[in-house]
Amino acid sequence: MRFLSQRILTALVALPLVIAFLYVGQEYDIKWAVLGLVALLTAISCWEFAKLVQEIGVSINPTFFSVISSIFVVGVGILGESYLPIILAIFFVLLLLENLPQSTGVLSILWSLAGLIYLPMLLHFLYVIYLSANGFSYLLWLLALVWAYDSGAYLVGSLWGHHKLAPALSPKKSWEGVAGGLVFSMVVGVLAAILLPWNFTLEIALLHSLAIALLVSGFAQVGDLFESKLKRQAEVKDTGNLFPGHGGMLDRIDALLIATPIFFFYLKVILQWL
Repeated sequence: MRFLSQRILTALVALPLVIAFLYVGQEYDIKWAVLGLVALLTAISCWEFAKLVQEIGVSINPTFFSVISSIFVVGVGILGESYLPIILAIFFVLLLLENLPQSTGVLSILWSLAGLIYLPMLLHFLYVIYLSANGFSYLLWLLALVWAYDSGAYLVGSLWGHHKLAPALSPKKSWEGVAGGLVFSMVVGVLAAILLPWNFTLEIALLHSLAIALLVSGFAQVGDLFESKLKRQAEVKDTGNLFPGHGGMLDRIDALLIATPIFFFYLKVILQWL
């Protein structure tokens, strides 16, 4: 009960702050501050990732990795996605030079590259979405879907979860939790179809919105299980204790990481909104 109370209290404090920050950034055209927030989020989560990898037995410098990852996000945010291949090449060379001298040189390089793709590469899509004309609304929609799925899965799984989803990765995850998360995210999907400015009839808007809710939920679960696998390999319960009741930064954004590019590509390719 105390753990649940901490979890709820942390959410009640953190969520309004994030939403208010995003709104102010859009309303007063200080989007660079949001880029700074994404860079900070990247730095903290990359630090936690590097510490996880160290627990697995591979040497990665947490300070170096977190700093260059946050610079990566800022660089892509300022220069634009057209420079992404050049920026990736530069950072590949930097990671090569930093990790080759390590005792676990090749593995250090591979884990660093995996981390570069897993964290800053995926997180930069948050800022790309935010830069669009309705960026605040789209980002709020994405966050609501992920938070709804995560909350629904946690609540339903805690109360009625009996059939294990992936016991080798995360013993507490259940199929009942997945169903609960889907129901919660579908509710957000219905609200999005009603409230957002679609260029379709309500029926078509509802089909797209529910499809997005389904995709985001599915990939959010994949992201959660992937991070659970990392923690299982490192033999740790949480990636940190930054958020009471929730764990570290990486514990908070694991579901968001893989869901974000899926959401981005649906809006860009299918709906052509970005």
